[in-house]
Amino acid sequence: MNNPSTTSTLRDTAAKGKDALETGKHALADAAAHARSKVSDMELFAEKSLKSGRDSAGKALEKTEKKTKEMMSDLLELVEKNPGKSLAAAVAVGFLAARAVRN
Repeated sequence: MNNPSTTSTLRDTAAKGKDALETGKHALADAAAHARSKVSDMELFAEKSLKSGRDSAGKALEKTEKKTKEMMSDLLELVEKNPGKSLAAAVAVGFLAARAVRN
């Protein structure tokens, strides 16, 4: 019933299939390790980018705050030196703003 040649061929085919599965298993494990490494690299890059962005935003905020304080200081100094002109300017701006809102 069973032909020895057929049995031998089946055994050879099964062995080749087993070898192919092992090769595929190792290739898959290598690919997974490579993917984990790339994900780790991407995480590090993202962390560095976020830190850089936070630092830049913080510096810009500090600079803006400093400039605003300087402008307020200059404005207060101007008002103290010229109170009459400052009052007249404030009245004029208020009048123009009221006209703009009303129309």
